[in-house]
Amino acid sequence: MKEGVYKYIKHPIYAAHLVWALAQLLLIPNWIAGPSFLLLSIPLCLYRIPKEETMMLKQFGGEYKKYIKKTGRIFPKLR
Repeated sequence: MKEGVYKYIKHPIYAAHLVWALAQLLLIPNWIAGPSFLLLSIPLCLYRIPKEETMMLKQFGGEYKKYIKKTGRIFPKLR
């Protein structure tokens, strides 16, 4: 949980999806296909991340609370 990319962010999969969606927006010259993935990814992240963090708090308790303070959700915390 505290090694590799997880040392900096808690949800690297969602970060990758958002970067992918942004790239699609910039690369596909179609006003429907370009932003569609981004428009679907943002609500997914807003829905899933709090549920996953609640589950992790139940599973790991205080240790996960310490981890939350040190890392960002999707983007690394500025130090």
